[in-house]
Amino acid sequence: MNSKQTKTKCAVFAQPTPKNITWNEVVSMLLALECVMAERDGSRVAFTKNNEVLHLHRPHPENTLKIYKVQQVRNFLLRIGEMP
Repeated sequence: MNSKQTKTKCAVFAQPTPKNITWNEVVSMLLALECVMAERDGSRVAFTKNNEVLHLHRPHPENTLKIYKVQQVRNFLLRIGEMP
């Protein structure tokens, strides 16, 4: 992972949950962690690693993730063994 992806990972684990994490930052971080990205119907995207799956919808019209989606990413990272 590069420094920007590491900063995104730290931001996902930050408390309180930040409101300014973008979709592109999360995708870049997850791909750097060797998650497999699969496009689904419409705006749905699935990320898979170690038999764990994270389902997200691409945010629109903004590019930033809502707090509950950042929390879903955090929980997924914990399930695949990634710590802050």
